[in-house]
Amino acid sequence: MSGPRGDAGAPIFTVSRDGACDEAALLGRIGQGDEDAMAAFYREHGRVVLAQVLLVVGERVLAEEIVQDAMLAVWRGAGSFRGESSVRSWVIAIARRQTRDRLRGRRLRVQGRRSPPWTGLSWPR
Repeated sequence: MSGPRGDAGAPIFTVSRDGACDEAALLGRIGQGDEDAMAAFYREHGRVVLAQVLLVVGERVLAEEIVQDAMLAVWRGAGSFRGESSVRSWVIAIARRQTRDRLRGRRLRVQGRRSPPWTGLSWPR
């Protein structure tokens, strides 16, 4: 049995007898720039990744932005998948790093907006 088909008629992913996608092959196609494979990857993993990120950030819009960043990282780094973990674990780890970096950046911006404690003090006369 095969999954959705791309423009060339080749399957985007294959399904084994137990119903599991050959995700390593899907990542290989993503690494070659196959947009249909990326869309299939997003459909397969997007909701789970969004749920994980949303648990941490608590804001849907921010979570969606982070998921988009994570999926862009998947697009750019699909060739770096070594197969040492499941694809889902790999993409969730990417999303966690994206979340951490985004939240760290937010904290720095917020702290950077504060006036230093000595602001408003005058020099002793």
